[in-house]
Amino acid sequence: MTQGRVVSIDYGLARIGLAVSDERKIIASSLGVLEREKGMEATLQKLLAKLSPYTVETIIVGLPLHLDGKKSFLSEETTFFMKKLQEAISCPVLPWDERLSTAQAERFLRETTLTRKKKAGIIDAIAAMILLQSYIDSL
Repeated sequence: MTQGRVVSIDYGLARIGLAVSDERKIIASSLGVLEREKGMEATLQKLLAKLSPYTVETIIVGLPLHLDGKKSFLSEETTFFMKKLQEAISCPVLPWDERLSTAQAERFLRETTLTRKKKAGIIDAIAAMILLQSYIDSL
């Protein structure tokens, strides 16, 4: 019997960072970054195509909150995205507090020799991995 995987999404206005767990839910690995399409439906189709090789048990989506826990503009956009994703897929789509995951990713990238442009292209994927690893560790 194959166990399903957990996927994490770091949802952004321009890019979506993705990570996937191993089947035993121990390690988070990057699935890279998707560039957002003009419409929500096109973005969802692109995302579902990227996830199609995996048996996905749960999807967690980073919910961007202010440090005081209050919702931000991006929180509302992310909640709308989660609702649309839940309508398109049969597994649970859950919010996960992503406060500081991008800051952790930025700290990690500061120690690399990548150019600023390359860092911008992968920061969302690293944030998704950090997000997923925190979820896995909580299980």
